[in-house]
Amino acid sequence: MEHRKKIRFITNLLFIGLIALLVFVTLEYVLGLVSPFLFALIIAYIIRRPALFISKLTRIPYKPMAFFLVLLFYCTIGLLITLAGVKLLSTVADFVSNLSSHYTNQIVPGLSSFFGEIEEAVSRMDPTLIPVLNDLFTQLIQSIGELVSSFSVKTVAVVSGYASSLPGVFIRLLLMVIATFFIAVDYDVLTGFVGRQFSGRVRDLLTDIKEYVVGTLFVCIRSYALIMSITFVELSIGFTIIG
Repeated sequence: MEHRKKIRFITNLLFIGLIALLVFVTLEYVLGLVSPFLFALIIAYIIRRPALFISKLTRIPYKPMAFFLVLLFYCTIGLLITLAGVKLLSTVADFVSNLSSHYTNQIVPGLSSFFGEIEEAVSRMDPTLIPVLNDLFTQLIQSIGELVSSFSVKTVAVVSGYASSLPGVFIRLLLMVIATFFIAVDYDVLTGFVGRQFSGRVRDLLTDIKEYVVGTLFVCIRSYALIMSITFVELSIGFTIIG
């Protein structure tokens, strides 16, 4: 009995280790290769229902309508996301490039004025503490300066790393766009073919998982969109009243 327990424990441990290894390999290597097609499938799934609705309403065939909606999606939302990303990188680059000058021209004079007031207050109580305060002030300025310099260098390295990865990102985006058109146009054919590769129980399980995940995801997106909309309206009203 004890021997069987040890064998069962070792078997379970090896099974868990194999699953962990598969998850690691998937996240480390496979996910990067599959992610363009995965995102393309998600976008095609989102577009499918509006395409079906408009197709039935206008009596236009589904495939041209799906193609048009994918094109419209990438020309609007895709373009907005790209512009927002470029603006974000530009803002970060400007902030990092001006950080040293802001520190020298604004932060250091402000700290000097603050410590000058402290020095005047301390000199009235005990003038012998002035050298100690000066040393502390000098060390603080040096520490903050080193911190700002280190932060700038690290930020530039991160931005440079992202910039060097842009060709790979562009290729993935191109694959995602092309795959989205093909998947959206032949969504039912592709999903039907994939579904036929599994048994009935596995197919039902995958369908239940999809419905649960998609239902939960859309509920979360709708809730956050409602919260953001209410917050935006409140801020707009507040700024209108103030201004």
